[in-house]
Amino acid sequence: KMKKAQRLITFLLATLILVSCGGKTADTETTGSTSVTESGSDSAEPEYTYEKYDLGGREFNILSSTYPYYFYETIDLENMTGETIDDEVYRRNRKVEDMFNMKLNVKEVVGKESSELVMTCVQAGEDVYDVATIPFDTSSAQILSQNCLLNLKDIADFQFDEAWWNNQLNDRLVIGSEKKLTAVFSDISLANFEGSYVTFINSGIVEDLGLEIPYDVVRDGKWTLDKMAEYMKAGANLNGDSSFRYSSDGNAVYGLTATLSFDQAVIAGSMDLFTVEEDGSVNIAANSDKFVSNVLKLSDIVATPGEMLYYNKSAEDNYEKVFRDERALLMVGELKAASMMRASDFDYGLLPIPKFDESQSDYRTVVGYGFLFCIPIVCDTPNESAAVIDAMTYYTYKDVMPLFYNERISQKALRDDDSIEMLALINKTRCLDIGRLYGWSNMLYQVMENATKNQKKTVASDLASKLDQIEASIEKTVDAINSAQ
Repeated sequence: KMKKAQRLITFLLATLILVSCGGKTADTETTGSTSVTESGSDSAEPEYTYEKYDLGGREFNILSSTYPYYFYETIDLENMTGETIDDEVYRRNRKVEDMFNMKLNVKEVVGKESSELVMTCVQAGEDVYDVATIPFDTSSAQILSQNCLLNLKDIADFQFDEAWWNNQLNDRLVIGSEKKLTAVFSDISLANFEGSYVTFINSGIVEDLGLEIPYDVVRDGKWTLDKMAEYMKAGANLNGDSSFRYSSDGNAVYGLTATLSFDQAVIAGSMDLFTVEEDGSVNIAANSDKFVSNVLKLSDIVATPGEMLYYNKSAEDNYEKVFRDERALLMVGELKAASMMRASDFDYGLLPIPKFDESQSDYRTVVGYGFLFCIPIVCDTPNESAAVIDAMTYYTYKDVMPLFYNERISQKALRDDDSIEMLALINKTRCLDIGRLYGWSNMLYQVMENATKNQKKTVASDLASKLDQIEASIEKTVDAINSAQ
């Protein structure tokens, strides 16, 4: 059985990353373009083919948005640091610099400041940035709904049909009658993977309870919300405390701890909250009996004290600390929490967010945090911008992500081969809620919070009271995008 599991793990990782060996590159010029083959790799492996632009040694300017939330947001480093991921990112960038005869210049700003700087440059008609990243949140809605960014689908040097681009995410970013794609996810920013919602489970508590980490349940497609609820119930333990009211110096152990993003991960993981039609218009898929019944079911599951602890008092006193203190059997949060627990001396496993029920065809890993790459409309060399970003994305996929699995996540954080297999599944099933980007989902999140944390069973009427506002917000956004064509 162990050998079978190992073969499965190997297959999944090989499928995910395609190439896991490094090597010296050899350039072969073909009618103005270049093919890169990796020496020592299987001859059947696809070559990386790109247009050989010569940027004449100039600076290639990237405006990079960041947040102080402990994600790996680094796009470039001045020197190697001795840390595996840092050094591979450094090598990736120097390789791409050599390919295009240029020098990367990354300017980091905080949050929405990147969108504001791009808009300022567009309004002034100044070509300042070759590429910019903007946050995957409502602060980017304005720049995305104005004529500030190029349609990336019009630039042939983006090879979006290749495996190094995550089209299950990027296809969901296309709205409006012209079907423009003005911003995309790329794992150049590893925060885009670390921002995925996942489930952590304390291996020691599982063993003490006489249970098993449900890896086989996941493989069988039966890791559902009901199954998670069974573990939540088993994990709740007063442990000598008089109540389950949380105290940092208490002893109570909780079934599951999370922020309100747990609701979003489960509900958006069970269904699309918004769908985009063929004509680019947007429908409120949450205006349905399914949304109401799903939220009510979740409300029932989190209702029992001790089985669920919503906790996010501060940046340092939150649900992650509860889990690190071994005060919860389960935790739902972003994948980046794995790297935050590298120094922890207890064992834990990693699972996807559960299916809502067994009728759900596959697991859905909702991305709650990340950055979108875009090219300002005033950029005079969009083909060069696209070629550089495509190459950086390719070498992230080929060289950085395998190390991210094997170093930052698996060997130093995740504690077993089963969790590495789960990580491959999580990566393969990433999806997003487009309403998070444009603010349409905010009112739906309020409906969820009212039902779960506040335990009010008024989901249908709460939803009905929000629909006119959501529809008006969608109409305003889509009209702005269409008029900016």
